[in-house]
Parts: sequence; structure tokens; C-alpha cells
Amino acid sequence: MLGFTIDSIILFLTWEKLNDFNFENFEKLVNAKTIERGKFKNWKKGNYKTFLINFHKDYGIYITGSISNYYSGYTSILKYRTLRVAIDKLGNELGLELQSARLYRVDLALNIKTDNSIEKYTHRLFTDLPHFKRLEQEDGLRFEAKKIKIAIYNKKQELFDKRGLKINSDILRIELRILKGVSDVLNIKKMEIQDLYNPLIYLKLLHKFQEYYQKIKKQTVLKEIDDVEIITPTILSNHFKRNGIKNIFGSEKDAYRQIEQWDKEGKFKNANDKSRCKKLVSDLSNNKTISAPHPLVEEINQKVEKEFEKEAKSLK
Repeated sequence: MLGFTIDSIILFLTWEKLNDFNFENFEKLVNAKTIERGKFKNWKKGNYKTFLINFHKDYGIYITGSISNYYSGYTSILKYRTLRVAIDKLGNELGLELQSARLYRVDLALNIKTDNSIEKYTHRLFTDLPHFKRLEQEDGLRFEAKKIKIAIYNKKQELFDKRGLKINSDILRIELRILKGVSDVLNIKKMEIQDLYNPLIYLKLLHKFQEYYQKIKKQTVLKEIDDVEIITPTILSNHFKRNGIKNIFGSEKDAYRQIEQWDKEGKFKNANDKSRCKKLVSDLSNNKTISAPHPLVEEINQKVEKEFEKEAKSLK
């Protein structure tokens, strides 16, 4: 179950594409009930296998869930070349023509087998992502913005906790979740699921994954001052400051966490001061004259790049 996969999706079929559709049979198929409150009040809600279904005959049908879990199960992944087959299968079972359904959400996930225990990777290595909130959870962490989330977590633990399933390998899961505005993020007008069958558009999605992964600030280690080839007053000053991060906070991750806590306590006069403090940590942590990538970061970077090149090459 290693490599890239399309996971969760949200599809929408508008009522104009549902002429002569038998809603009564559909309600029975998904065991529908009327929604009594909220955004979808007076709509119908049901479930089909791994999918949540919301629908109204005067508006359309929303289908939300994991296409990978639906087609390949929980301990395997849906490969890109099989995406169309999976969508066709789902459409046939629901009695819907899904190829022209609007794509409102798409998750692209990558599973990587780690060389060490997964706990060494999930919380400490990924320290910050500019303009995103960093949120820790039991099995990993998330970076959240309005349209996009990046989730990095222990897939082995998640399968056991949620499904009671056991796998032998330690697997690090990295997910790019485009929660809304897929058309805007990929710069494609009125994005439909069938657009993803185009390898060039799927490659855009892969590049978007790569772009956000590379933007994530990752743990570094402080070089020994004796290992620095040329010493200048600036380098020595930066070494003192970088060492200060370790002495005061313990790690870069803890420095970013403390900055967020100070922000909650109202200790910054404005957002710019908070941003400059985060930049100070980032600049010192990523200064190649005094810092080097953490060895485990180098491992994950290499594996992400290898999987990206492999997936991109398979599209040619």
C-alpha cells in the first residue's frame, strides 16, 4: 500500500443532469432520511458503502467519501490508472453518470515506509508551514488553511484505531487535502472528475502536492562550530542565536509552538511582529552555514522525491 493515491473526494451532480432519475429507488438504496436542520435542511441524507450521500431533487446530489477505500479496501490503495474504473463502478452501482460530476474536493495521499519507528517522524520533524495553523493530534499533525489541509500521520496506527486492522509496516501518510475550490487551486474552470483522467491535470495535482510539501519547514540540527569552514562575526552571532533556540525552547517545533501560544495570550502588538518572530526562527534554522537537515528529514525528503518522480514518469 505504498505510493500515491486519490483518496477522499466530493462529487456534485446538478439537477439538470438528473432528468428522469428515479429518486424513490435511490432513497431506498442509500437508506435516506430527511435532514431537519443545518445547511442541508429538508434535503435527504444517506450512506452507500464508504460514501455519505446528500441530495435534493430540485438541486442535485453530493457524494462524499474515499474512492480508494471504496474500490481497493482499507489496506490497499487506489492507483491512478484505476481511478476511472473505480468511478465507473460507483456510478453504475448508484445508477448515476458520474464522469461529468463537479469535483469539489480531492485528497492526494502518499504512503511511505519509514526506516525507523513511526513515532520518530510524525510530531518532531515538520515544524511550520507559513500561513497555515499547525495542529498536533495523537497520531500526527495537520497544517490547516481555508481551502487546503496537509495531514501527516501514522497510517498504521490510524488503521488499527479506526478499523481494528493490523499491518506490519510502519507507514508515514502525507495528505494534500484540497477541501474546496479545486478549480481555483488547479486553475481549471469548472473542474469535473473526468478532468483528472487527463495525465497532464493529474500531474498538476502532483506538482501541487510537491509544492506544499517543500514549503513545510522541517527540523534541522545545529552544526558544531568547529565544523564550520569559515568563521565570521555574523556566522558566530547566528550560531549563538541558533543555539539559543535549542537552549530556550528545546527545538524549532517548540519555538513555533511557543510563538503561537504568545499570540493566543495577546503578547504581539500585531500580526507582523508574530510573522517576524517566526521568520527569525525559520531563517536561523535553515541557515546552511550553521544548520543541517535532520537525518530523518533527509530520509523522508528523498523518499517523497523518489515517489514523485516515479509517479510522474508513469504518466508519460
